[in-house]
Amino acid sequence: AWLAPRIVFTWPHNSPTAGSMGGQRSSSATACEPPAGFVGLLDWATRRGLILRSCVPSEEVEEGGRGIVATERVPPNTALCEIPERLILTARRSSVKRLGLSSLDVLAVELLIQRKRGDTNPYLSSLPTTYTNLHHWSARAAAELQCQDFIKHHGRLRDQALQDWKAVRETGGCAWCNFEDYLWARSTILSRSVYIPGPGNEAGGLVPVGDMFNYAPPAGPDPPLPPCFLDFYLRDEAEAKVDGQEAKRRKRGSESTYFAGVSGSGAYDEKSECFIFRSGQRGYEAGEQIFVTYGMYTNRSLLEIYGFLLEDNP
Repeated sequence: AWLAPRIVFTWPHNSPTAGSMGGQRSSSATACEPPAGFVGLLDWATRRGLILRSCVPSEEVEEGGRGIVATERVPPNTALCEIPERLILTARRSSVKRLGLSSLDVLAVELLIQRKRGDTNPYLSSLPTTYTNLHHWSARAAAELQCQDFIKHHGRLRDQALQDWKAVRETGGCAWCNFEDYLWARSTILSRSVYIPGPGNEAGGLVPVGDMFNYAPPAGPDPPLPPCFLDFYLRDEAEAKVDGQEAKRRKRGSESTYFAGVSGSGAYDEKSECFIFRSGQRGYEAGEQIFVTYGMYTNRSLLEIYGFLLEDNP
């Protein structure tokens, strides 16, 4: 059975009305087991200490393709997913010799070595095989946006990535990898890593299962928002009123989440030596996708790092 001893699931007895908390319901959310594609990953991770509460991975979320959905009502500030440090892939824990490489490139080489030797690690198998962030765009694709500043920025990114790839090959640690392989590893880290404290971890860490939480922007002028986010929304609202328009609202699907409260978040807990994802300042009902916020990003930054953008976002 896939259910390992340390996993904590509490399945829903009733299915409330879709969207009652402003989220998106998934048709697979109320199933009593995860989709078949995630069974091996969850079994592998939970046997190594992963704890998952009141939620489960899903392949049928409306936004993001796959994500994490609630299996029962989740109160605010609930610890949902705990990933112990021994499960987190970081440059500091890598066997790759640094040889002047950045933390990001050490972690990239570690990923490529594990993939090349055919490790049976289910986490590697769960990672996307391609990405849509800016590193993977061709010059022709970037030119379609007809913005000279963006085109120049894309060119600089590709040039830097090319230089870094050559440096990685010259160290001898990854002489066999081609540029596309390197971009895959680099994009995996840029789009999926979380902050892990400590020297040598500047690139962050990769957290199995936890990286399936999809992004939602800060939800709008609620007291829990950091001052910089709050100032942004208040200024945006004031400008909209001056223009005689309603304040812009960030949306997910058909439900406005502008005043829904701050989405979930994640942080490394030094006491337990785990990275912990929480539900944030809002709750979720069974069947809703649970989102986390990475912070405030412009669409240009979202596109560059994560490969997507949002409506009504600067």
